Amino acid sequence: RALKIITKQWTYWLHYRQPIGFDAVQPWADPANVFNGVTFNIALNTTMLLQMEPPFGTSPIRTPALQVGHAYCDTTSKVRISVVSADASGAVVQVDFGNCK
Repeated sequence: RALKIITKQWTYWLHYRQPIGFDAVQPWADPANVFNGVTFNIALNTTMLLQMEPPFGTSPIRTPALQVGHAYCDTTSKVRISVVSADASGAVVQVDFGNCK
């Protein structure tokens, strides 16, 4: 499942993944992170997976998913994206435009 969020600077693609089919194995990432949060890709001329949780700067990205109760603020576009909940049925995110607090 994916959610597309268009801002002034980026297009964000938020994904909620579960260990089914293609996503059953994520050898590059920590399954506890990926399957319990929401991953972010940004698209401009190409797409990039964002590192949403520490440890930052690792390669490959081991903890890309923003976890429940955490938020990401894009201060340039003034958008705040929060993960409200995530379980086997899906994820709930809250998107606030014009507010990055």
